[in-house]
Amino acid sequence: MPARSTLVGTALAAALAAGSALAQPKPTEVDYFIPPLSNGNVNPNPFLASGVGIGRNVDVYFSAGIGPAARNTCSAAGTPERYIDYSFYPGFSCGSLPTGVTVTEAQGMNNLARIKENLEARGLTLEDVTYPPITVGDVDQRAGRVVLRDTKNRNDHKLLLSTQALEIAKRNCMGRKAEDPLFPVGDARKTLAWINKQAGTNVQGHGLRATFASIAEELVSSALLKRMLNHAAAGDVTLGHYVAKSEAQLRAEWQAVADFVEEAALRR
Repeated sequence: MPARSTLVGTALAAALAAGSALAQPKPTEVDYFIPPLSNGNVNPNPFLASGVGIGRNVDVYFSAGIGPAARNTCSAAGTPERYIDYSFYPGFSCGSLPTGVTVTEAQGMNNLARIKENLEARGLTLEDVTYPPITVGDVDQRAGRVVLRDTKNRNDHKLLLSTQALEIAKRNCMGRKAEDPLFPVGDARKTLAWINKQAGTNVQGHGLRATFASIAEELVSSALLKRMLNHAAAGDVTLGHYVAKSEAQLRAEWQAVADFVEEAALRR
């Protein structure tokens, strides 16, 4: 497909111009290049890719002109806060956001909603856009941790599992191969809708992260909370210290959050 070759060529040229070559992707993979910060550290902004490499066997849908809509009329025109879609954040307005959610992330959610609208106009859904799931092989049952591959800041992120989470992970690993998905969920939105119906709640996917952050900020330090949420440590001396803390110390904080959630659930 000529258009695809042009896109990949442009991506490679952009990466080279930025001072780093984009590796040739495997036939079924998509790879992208995010220029590092001036000091060489990983750029924490995942929306600033300068090049994209697309494997030859990957189906591609091209679109143009999609960006976050100016849905927040409470904030001044031209400001970053103007492009927050508060339908994702009930109870917040005028530039305020839940703990743990940055303006950049909020803009990204806005943009994804516009992409969803674009896909639906062509008879497609978000299920047609896939991301590799967590696999059984990503779980280290003996060490009690799971690795999230190639996250938004381009690094793998290690989650230290609480005893409750480890029990769930072990149960889902039983009888499955390393390459099998850890959670056999075909449509996460439908699964969440079913949970909401059973529980009588109205929880949204991104709200789960915000809820975790709200609970954790009362139990752990702000630096460690950033670590738990996988915020980049570039230029943050305190956060860099917490990265070097022992795994046992870090795990104790994850366990504290899990125990709080479990105790709150039992009181209902």
